[in-house]
Amino acid sequence: MCELLDKYEKRGERRGRFEGRKEGQYQKALEIAKQLLDVLDIATIAVKTGLTEGEVRELR
Repeated sequence: MCELLDKYEKRGERRGRFEGRKEGQYQKALEIAKQLLDVLDIATIAVKTGLTEGEVRELR
């Protein structure tokens, strides 16, 4: 029983780390996009950051 709980706990920790990294990458993309708004067009920013054009537009 304890081994099963350990297995699920480790799985939860891995998933949490994955989700945290994913969110961190998204936040970094938003930060970069904000810095590029005054020098590049929305379409280029979207391509280079992996954000959608709508997400980039919302930053204005």
